[in-house]
Amino acid sequence: MMRPGPPLLILILLLAASAMAREDSAVDRDRLVATARRALDEDPTARAHGTVRDALTRALTIDSSDRGDAFALVGRFRKRCLEHLDTENGLPFLRTLRDLHPQDDAYYGRATAELLAAAGRSSEAIRELEAILADEPGDVGAILSLADLHETAGDLDRATAVCEVETEGPGTADLLVRRGILTWRRDGDASATRALLARARETAARNDEGHRDRVFAHVDAIERFLDTHRRRQKTLRENDGRLNRTLTGIGAAWVLLLAGGFVVLKRSGWIV
Repeated sequence: MMRPGPPLLILILLLAASAMAREDSAVDRDRLVATARRALDEDPTARAHGTVRDALTRALTIDSSDRGDAFALVGRFRKRCLEHLDTENGLPFLRTLRDLHPQDDAYYGRATAELLAAAGRSSEAIRELEAILADEPGDVGAILSLADLHETAGDLDRATAVCEVETEGPGTADLLVRRGILTWRRDGDASATRALLARARETAARNDEGHRDRVFAHVDAIERFLDTHRRRQKTLRENDGRLNRTLTGIGAAWVLLLAGGFVVLKRSGWIV
């Protein structure tokens, strides 16, 4: 049997060393993931967040392509930071995720804006969303979040302008629904609102297979509101008309009563 020569032997040794290093890395990653999970499970307060952040960051740095246990904890930790408004740990962690997964930068950018907005840092959240839209103008999630922030600030003009983007595909129906709501809130224009809702329904039927029923239910609810508002306005106009006629009648009766009283007093000699 031929013994392997030096070059082949070196290659075998390098492959063996690489395999051992991968095994060691996997062990380290699993240990870090277990630490993060234990901290999340055992401590519901923000005190655990520093431990979780450090463990998950190190685990993901060991293997950023891992979409297993470590990645499964990312969502839990994000929600925890949002619930506790923990920007001290949440923002650096999201920055790490954006560096490790540049292909998902817009996704983690929206998450960053959400945490900033929840913590009352609206201007920073707006800048974050505007940066996303500068690169991806059709990002419906960023558009809707930015419109929400402007609406919350009372700037309906800017909120409406943000939504006036012509795009096609998943999420377009939601964007049209949002435009309809803002049009109603800003202008009270039921016709324009219904036109946008009709487009949303048509778009959902054509493109948004995954959440067509949800869009339809949302559109139906808004249209019922508009119908109810129209009936109430009609009732108010009718009541105003009846009230005006009643007041006119009362006023006429008072005039006649005063005139009759004047005649009686004059005839009685009380008024010369």
